[in-house]
Amino acid sequence: MNIDYERLKEIKINDVIFVVYIVISIAAIICNNIEEDNIKNNKESTKVITSIRSAIIIVGILIYLYFVYTSYKNFKNPDKNLSNKDKKANNYALLSSILFLIASIIVFYVNLLNTNEEIDFF
Repeated sequence: MNIDYERLKEIKINDVIFVVYIVISIAAIICNNIEEDNIKNNKESTKVITSIRSAIIIVGILIYLYFVYTSYKNFKNPDKNLSNKDKKANNYALLSSILFLIASIIVFYVNLLNTNEEIDFF
């Protein structure tokens, strides 16, 4: 029996990524609750909201960098047993990962443009 340890490693990393998705979803909900409270109390947008949103976007960018890396690796070194349909699917996965990465970078840039505050992460 031939065990693909590299693929098992990727699955473990994907499990961690899904946990990170849950954490950033909770952070986004918290951010929205803070913003809703600010709107109800006629307060200005806070530095906390901007920092949380920027951190969420940066984490997303890092995740998509990983997806671009793994998709590119599969593109450059495809499994010999893959059908043409599966090879096309790998190509589409690489393209979609690149597009999501570009979109995340644009969203981060727009988020920075829409704030007049300095962003402190630490």
